[in-house]
Amino acid sequence: MDELEERRKKIREKVARRSSPELFGIVLVILIFAFLLFSSLSSFHGEQGNVASKVTKKTGTPEKSVVTKPVVTTKTNISGNMLLPKIVLSEPYNTTYTTSLPPVRFRVYGPYLDSVLLSIDGNKNISIPHNSYIAEVDSNLAPILVGNIPGTLKQWTKSGNFSLNYIYTAEFTFLNSSASSPYFGIYLYNGRNNLKFQIYPYDSRYEPSGGFIGQVEKGKWTFTQTKAPVKITYNQPYKVEISFENGNAKVKINGISWLTYSLQNKNITYNKLVLRAAGASISVNKIAVLKELNNGMHNLTIFANNSLGNSTSKLVYFTVNATQQKVYTIGDTIKAGNLEVTLKRFNGMKQVSITSNLEKNYASVDIEVKNTGKNEFKLKFTPYNPVLVDNLGGTYTYTPVIINNGRWVPQPDQLKLDVIYPGAIRKGTIFFTPAVNINVKSLTLALYLNGGKYVFKFKRW
Repeated sequence: MDELEERRKKIREKVARRSSPELFGIVLVILIFAFLLFSSLSSFHGEQGNVASKVTKKTGTPEKSVVTKPVVTTKTNISGNMLLPKIVLSEPYNTTYTTSLPPVRFRVYGPYLDSVLLSIDGNKNISIPHNSYIAEVDSNLAPILVGNIPGTLKQWTKSGNFSLNYIYTAEFTFLNSSASSPYFGIYLYNGRNNLKFQIYPYDSRYEPSGGFIGQVEKGKWTFTQTKAPVKITYNQPYKVEISFENGNAKVKINGISWLTYSLQNKNITYNKLVLRAAGASISVNKIAVLKELNNGMHNLTIFANNSLGNSTSKLVYFTVNATQQKVYTIGDTIKAGNLEVTLKRFNGMKQVSITSNLEKNYASVDIEVKNTGKNEFKLKFTPYNPVLVDNLGGTYTYTPVIINNGRWVPQPDQLKLDVIYPGAIRKGTIFFTPAVNINVKSLTLALYLNGGKYVFKFKRW
């Protein structure tokens, strides 16, 4: 028995000695095959990557002839890191706009942002304000200059060629005052010749909630000065727009017409733009200089780079076909967002009984509001209260009316600012003070509801 077991052991050792080299050989063949396959795949992908990098390293704006269709394209250039800036472009998009200043809304974000640039039709790049992580723009197209002033403003100066074909806009906030006549000013200079605009808050001793625009030409100073159509107070953002048309300078505040000034020299080009604050702490969110776009096809390119050497860009084509905008009047309906607003009637002198012994006169408008959306929400006058402006420059302030019929309650005809449900229609009156002067011939109603803007123009009689 021991002899048989000994023979079996020798046979097993013999088989084992023969199998080891064969197994080793099989494993070696498999490893060699895997290495060759991996090398082949790596070579293939490397060639593909080289081709892509040759295409994408170009960061200039493509010419129109390169793209045969109006499309949106995105290009990237990766340099040793996958932390790319991201571009989210909401507007403009591939459509036709009926305004010469289409909207532009985009967001660029990502770590180590180094530069964000915007170009229209391949023209000079405009630097977009940003921090180390994000840049956000919600404005109008065709910028000549876009800038912001960090902290509080004292004086900000920019040299360049600033013509009266441009539109100048500034978004600012009075924070507090330290003098009797604080103001915010926008100035254009060319030697001794200049154009000046100043605005004052409500507590100014010089021009409460008012301002002026004027021009110095060859030592002669002329100007227009009047009260603003809105109250200029503190910690409230305002947007001023200065444009030039038919020899006149026109000023709007929060989209409402304000000042009109007849220029002494409409052909001058200034070489310096200055923003200045005096007697007040003022923050300036943005200063923009815009030039309207001609009708036809245009393109917008956004470039973003970070300090890691990574870059990306986005290009979009769109068309401008600017036509005269419709003027809405009594009986018309304007849709903005999820609301439709209809102006039903106007009353220049509506008498309201405040108590049994007291009556007051107001200007009033009757409106109808419809929720065309899918959700309920609360009606609010945002971002600004309604305002009436007449053709003589008079301004009428929104005034909630409280009456006493045994207890003090809101006047029952007033528009109720509470929840409105999908498909619901809300009717009501908006009151203004004072009553409208009998010499007024026409008025403009600027109504802001839940972020939407509704502007109606109509005759007094």
